[in-house]
Order: sequence, then C-alpha cells, then structure tokens
Amino acid sequence: MFSGKLIGIRALEYEDLPLLTRLANDPRVRRGVTGWAWPLSPVGQREWLQTAVLDPVNRRLAVFDLATDATVGMTGLWDVDWRNRSATVGIKLDLDAAPPGTGTEVMQLLAAVAFLEMGLNRINGPILADNIASQRMVQKAGFQLEGTQREALFSAGEARDVKMYAFLRSDFEQQPWAAEYAGYILPPGSDG
Repeated sequence: MFSGKLIGIRALEYEDLPLLTRLANDPRVRRGVTGWAWPLSPVGQREWLQTAVLDPVNRRLAVFDLATDATVGMTGLWDVDWRNRSATVGIKLDLDAAPPGTGTEVMQLLAAVAFLEMGLNRINGPILADNIASQRMVQKAGFQLEGTQREALFSAGEARDVKMYAFLRSDFEQQPWAAEYAGYILPPGSDG
C-alpha cells in the first residue's frame, strides 16, 4: 500500500468488487476511457479479479480516500515491459465519491511508484481526445503530449481520436512535488 496526501493505492480486494462492477457499467466512465468490454455482472467481475491478481504484466490497484478509507476507484500499471522499463497507466474513478484532485494525485503517486519502487523509466497513457478533464489531470501531473492517433478507437458509434501522453523519470525529477511523493514511497533516509 502507498499513501499520498488525500488518497492511497493498494491491491484490489474482493470488497472492492461492487465498486468495480459499477465503474465497469457506468456509462459516464465507459464513455471516457479507452478500454472496452461488455457490460459486467458481479459474477464476471469476481472471475476477472481472480485472474487479474495472477497477471504478471498488468497490476491493477484500488484507489481509496484516506479520510474515509472508502474505495473510490481503480488504477494500475498495464503492459509492464521490464526490458524497456515502461508501462501504461490508467484510472477509473467513482465520479460521485472521489474527492477533488484524486486523479492528479493518483498519477503523481503512480509515477513515484513506477520510477522509484519499480525502476521504470517511462509511463504513458492514452486518453480520448474529447476527454478534456483527463488530459488536464495528466498535464497537471507532468505528462507530456506526444501525439494523436487519429480515429484509433471506436466508441459510442463513432471513430474517436486518442491523445498519447507520456511521463519520463527525468520529467518526474523536475516536478516541484517530486520530493514530497518520493517521501511517500521511499523509506526515510533513502536516496531516490
């Protein structure tokens, strides 16, 4: 488990399944993410979790509110490539329960984990071109726009563009908040 200022991230638990099922089926969330899946039942979500915890290249994590201990979303690192020291990040939040600033803090905390705990050099995130809120969130965390994949995703009956954002360890080291988030990840006295 890793904790920041307002939120923490930890391994998914069976208690998280009702929220995960709601997120998977919430049209507001589904419309804003690049992944796609059929609507999910609680049984299907349970089976998914049983296989997800064994997946060696995709690590999914629960996002929880430190003030209430309530799970407010899911995040993680997908397609972890140990040789090239890279991974893809993503996030799904309960839009009615996540405190303001949760998304940015999750990205900052994930960056610290990826770079300082896992030794990665690059994390990237595809974001739908019309998902302005998510683009602002990753930009605030320090991600850089690398380009646009035109009509790369079919969703809601239309081909949609995907903006590709990335964050390097060298970018992380330049952030004014980097030392603070390193402190959340590294033991006292260590050098990140």
